[in-house]
Amino acid sequence: MLQDQDLYREEALGTANGCARPLLESAMYEAIRTGTVAPPARTAARDSEVMVDGKPSLLKKGVTIIAESPEYHFDPEAFNVQRRSCKGIHLAKPQIKSFMTMVLKRFDLQVVGSEQVVSQRAGLV
Repeated sequence: MLQDQDLYREEALGTANGCARPLLESAMYEAIRTGTVAPPARTAARDSEVMVDGKPSLLKKGVTIIAESPEYHFDPEAFNVQRRSCKGIHLAKPQIKSFMTMVLKRFDLQVVGSEQVVSQRAGLV
């Protein structure tokens, strides 16, 4: 049986009618939840002495402090209306769906090898 691959992919991904399939939607939310665009950063307001790995260090006023911790990214309610509210999520969702759909439409992806890769770092593996 002959089948138009582009039409098949559009139907499989749900792009023919403009909606995303549940698996694509789930993958998008997981990417948003576990990925990060930029680590949380703060600027020191004054000179302070802080402990780093059990040793005192001087933190000077104006220095940028970047705290990258994968544990920050595992709250399933990352886009709620509380303290971690994301104002741009309504713009980000369609962009992510569009990007993921185009990647899946244009590339044949396959798992290589049988070993599962586990990353200690937040983000997509």
